[in-house]
Amino acid sequence: FFFFLKYLQKFMKLLFFAAAVREKDNYILSNFSNFVAFPYGPVELKIYGYIKSKNEKFQFKGNSLILSEDFINKISINEGVNDDFKELKKRNIKLINLPAFDLVDLSVKFSSYRIAHSIAKSKNIYSYPMNKNSIISDVKFFN
Repeated sequence: FFFFLKYLQKFMKLLFFAAAVREKDNYILSNFSNFVAFPYGPVELKIYGYIKSKNEKFQFKGNSLILSEDFINKISINEGVNDDFKELKKRNIKLINLPAFDLVDLSVKFSSYRIAHSIAKSKNIYSYPMNKNSIISDVKFFN
């Protein structure tokens, strides 16, 4: 179970970084814009819900993420997502090899996350939606 959570956490943070990598709207933010601030960083709820409901399996191999064909079809992953991840790899190819909690540490530095997380804490709730425009305009932390 911990192994599954570790990779789920890692995938969610890499997805957030790929969504945030450009200073304009991109495929991920256009199609999966339901990022929320959870205690351990940003999570995209549509994808998170699908993974949790189906106990989806995925793995990291070298600098690549391996996803099942069913997962790719169900959440409409296509070249747009690949382009966003390629842009992220240009910024820092080593991100994909970092442990999950190092990625969490990077993701919680984003002000879009910190603002939403502060609101959640002030309302005494577990999570709070992150503003898409804040993600786009945020200072990027990829190192």
